[in-house]
Amino acid sequence: DKVGIIGFGGLGQLGTQIAVALGAEVYVAEVKEETWPAASKAGATRVVASIDELADLQLDVVVDFAGFGPTTAGAIHAVREYGRVVQVGLGRKQATIDTWALVAKNITLIGTLGGTREDLLAVLDLLAAGKLDPLLTEVTFDEIPAALTRLAAGQIRGRLVALTAN
Repeated sequence: DKVGIIGFGGLGQLGTQIAVALGAEVYVAEVKEETWPAASKAGATRVVASIDELADLQLDVVVDFAGFGPTTAGAIHAVREYGRVVQVGLGRKQATIDTWALVAKNITLIGTLGGTREDLLAVLDLLAAGKLDPLLTEVTFDEIPAALTRLAAGQIRGRLVALTAN
Protein backbone atom coordinates (compact mmCIF):
# COMPACT_ATOMS: atom_id res chain seq x y z
CA ASP A 1 0.00 0.00 0.00
CA LYS A 2 0.95 3.63 -0.47
CA VAL A 3 0.51 5.31 2.91
CA GLY A 4 0.51 9.02 3.65
CA ILE A 5 1.45 10.21 7.12
CA ILE A 6 0.53 13.75 8.15
CA GLY A 7 2.68 15.00 11.02
CA PHE A 8 6.03 13.54 11.97
CA GLY A 9 5.74 14.25 15.68
CA GLY A 10 5.61 11.77 18.53
CA LEU A 11 2.93 9.55 17.03
CA GLY A 12 3.64 10.27 13.37
CA GLN A 13 7.21 9.04 13.60
CA LEU A 14 5.98 5.79 15.14
CA GLY A 15 3.24 5.49 12.52
CA THR A 16 5.83 5.96 9.79
CA GLN A 17 8.09 3.26 11.23
CA ILE A 18 5.19 0.84 11.71
CA ALA A 19 3.94 1.33 8.14
CA VAL A 20 7.47 0.83 6.78
CA ALA A 21 7.97 -2.28 8.95
CA LEU A 22 4.74 -3.71 7.56
CA GLY A 23 5.95 -3.20 3.99
CA ALA A 24 4.13 -0.03 2.97
CA GLU A 25 5.52 2.65 0.67
CA VAL A 26 5.34 5.66 3.01
CA TYR A 27 5.09 9.37 2.25
CA VAL A 28 5.27 11.99 5.00
CA ALA A 29 3.79 15.48 5.10
CA GLU A 30 5.38 17.62 7.82
CA VAL A 31 5.63 21.41 8.05
CA LYS A 32 8.75 21.36 10.25
CA GLU A 33 11.53 20.88 7.72
CA GLU A 34 14.08 20.17 10.45
CA THR A 35 12.37 16.79 10.95
CA TRP A 36 12.56 15.76 7.28
CA PRO A 37 15.92 13.96 7.60
CA ALA A 38 14.51 11.87 10.46
CA ALA A 39 11.45 11.01 8.36
CA SER A 40 13.68 9.88 5.51
CA LYS A 41 15.81 7.86 7.93
CA ALA A 42 12.61 6.22 9.23
CA GLY A 43 11.95 4.97 5.72
CA ALA A 44 9.77 7.63 4.12
CA THR A 45 10.01 7.51 0.33
CA ARG A 46 9.36 11.25 0.10
CA VAL A 47 8.83 14.07 2.59
CA VAL A 48 6.88 17.24 1.77
CA ALA A 49 5.44 20.21 3.64
CA SER A 50 1.79 19.54 2.76
CA ILE A 51 -0.21 16.40 1.97
CA ASP A 52 -1.63 18.31 -1.02
CA GLU A 53 1.76 17.85 -2.69
CA LEU A 54 1.13 14.09 -2.75
CA ALA A 55 -2.32 14.12 -4.38
CA ASP A 56 -0.88 12.90 -7.70
CA LEU A 57 0.21 9.64 -6.01
CA GLN A 58 -3.36 8.54 -5.23
CA LEU A 59 -2.45 7.21 -1.79
CA ASP A 60 -4.32 4.16 -0.50
CA VAL A 61 -4.57 5.50 3.03
CA VAL A 62 -3.66 8.73 4.80
CA VAL A 63 -3.23 8.83 8.57
CA ASP A 64 -3.57 12.37 9.89
CA PHE A 65 -1.62 12.65 13.13
CA ALA A 66 -1.87 16.47 13.08
CA GLY A 67 -5.57 17.25 12.75
CA PHE A 68 -5.28 20.93 11.97
CA GLY A 69 -8.36 21.31 9.75
CA PRO A 70 -6.58 21.83 6.43
CA THR A 71 -4.67 18.59 7.00
CA THR A 72 -7.89 16.58 7.13
CA ALA A 73 -9.22 18.31 4.01
CA GLY A 74 -5.91 17.71 2.24
CA ALA A 75 -5.98 14.03 3.20
CA ILE A 76 -9.33 13.63 1.48
CA HIS A 77 -7.91 15.11 -1.72
CA ALA A 78 -4.69 13.08 -1.55
CA VAL A 79 -6.26 9.66 -1.07
CA ARG A 80 -7.38 7.57 -4.06
CA GLU A 81 -10.92 6.60 -4.93
CA TYR A 82 -12.17 4.07 -2.34
CA GLY A 83 -9.22 5.08 -0.15
CA ARG A 84 -9.22 5.62 3.58
CA VAL A 85 -8.44 8.60 5.80
CA VAL A 86 -7.72 7.86 9.45
CA GLN A 87 -8.03 10.84 11.78
CA VAL A 88 -5.85 10.55 14.88
CA GLY A 89 -4.59 14.05 15.63
CA LEU A 90 -6.77 16.69 17.22
CA GLY A 91 -4.83 19.90 16.62
CA ARG A 92 -8.20 21.57 16.18
CA LYS A 93 -11.61 20.43 17.32
CA GLN A 94 -13.17 21.07 13.92
CA ALA A 95 -12.22 20.75 10.28
CA THR A 96 -13.89 21.92 7.09
CA ILE A 97 -13.76 19.16 4.51
CA ASP A 98 -14.88 18.79 0.92
CA THR A 99 -17.85 16.47 1.36
CA TRP A 100 -18.23 16.26 -2.43
CA ALA A 101 -14.75 14.71 -2.72
CA LEU A 102 -15.48 12.44 0.25
CA VAL A 103 -18.67 11.09 -1.35
CA ALA A 104 -17.63 11.19 -5.03
CA LYS A 105 -14.42 9.27 -4.34
CA ASN A 106 -16.17 6.84 -1.92
CA ILE A 107 -13.62 7.58 0.78
CA THR A 108 -13.85 6.03 4.22
CA LEU A 109 -13.13 8.57 6.98
CA ILE A 110 -12.35 7.00 10.35
CA GLY A 111 -11.58 8.61 13.67
CA THR A 112 -9.64 6.80 16.37
CA LEU A 113 -8.13 7.41 19.79
CA GLY A 114 -6.27 4.11 19.85
CA GLY A 115 -6.15 0.56 18.70
CA THR A 116 -7.21 -2.79 20.01
CA ARG A 117 -5.34 -5.06 22.39
CA GLU A 118 -4.20 -7.02 19.33
CA ASP A 119 -2.88 -3.83 17.72
CA LEU A 120 -0.86 -3.05 20.85
CA LEU A 121 0.58 -6.57 20.91
CA ALA A 122 1.57 -6.25 17.24
CA VAL A 123 3.40 -2.98 17.99
CA LEU A 124 5.15 -4.56 20.97
CA ASP A 125 6.23 -7.43 18.68
CA LEU A 126 7.72 -4.89 16.24
CA LEU A 127 9.55 -3.20 19.12
CA ALA A 128 10.87 -6.53 20.41
CA ALA A 129 12.06 -7.44 16.90
CA GLY A 130 14.03 -4.17 16.73
CA LYS A 131 11.95 -2.85 13.83
CA LEU A 132 10.95 0.33 15.66
CA ASP A 133 13.26 2.96 17.06
CA PRO A 134 11.00 5.59 18.64
CA LEU A 135 12.37 9.08 19.12
CA LEU A 136 12.02 9.79 22.84
CA THR A 137 12.65 12.84 25.00
CA GLU A 138 13.34 11.55 28.49
CA VAL A 139 12.77 13.62 31.64
CA THR A 140 12.81 12.91 35.35
CA PHE A 141 9.65 13.09 37.42
CA ASP A 142 10.69 16.50 38.79
CA GLU A 143 11.15 17.83 35.23
CA ILE A 144 7.59 16.99 34.14
CA PRO A 145 6.08 20.51 34.67
CA ALA A 146 8.84 22.19 32.64
CA ALA A 147 8.67 19.45 30.01
CA LEU A 148 4.91 19.95 29.62
CA THR A 149 5.54 23.66 29.02
CA ARG A 150 8.14 22.75 26.37
CA LEU A 151 5.68 20.26 24.85
CA ALA A 152 2.95 22.92 24.59
CA ALA A 153 5.49 25.24 22.91
CA GLY A 154 6.37 22.58 20.33
CA GLN A 155 9.91 22.15 21.68
CA ILE A 156 9.76 18.40 22.37
CA ARG A 157 10.81 15.99 19.63
CA GLY A 158 9.24 12.56 19.58
CA ARG A 159 7.40 11.16 22.57
CA LEU A 160 7.84 12.63 26.04
CA VAL A 161 8.73 9.93 28.57
CA ALA A 162 9.08 10.38 32.33
CA LEU A 163 11.70 8.11 33.90
CA THR A 164 11.12 6.62 37.32
CA ALA A 165 13.88 6.47 39.88
CA ASN A 166 15.72 3.16 40.28
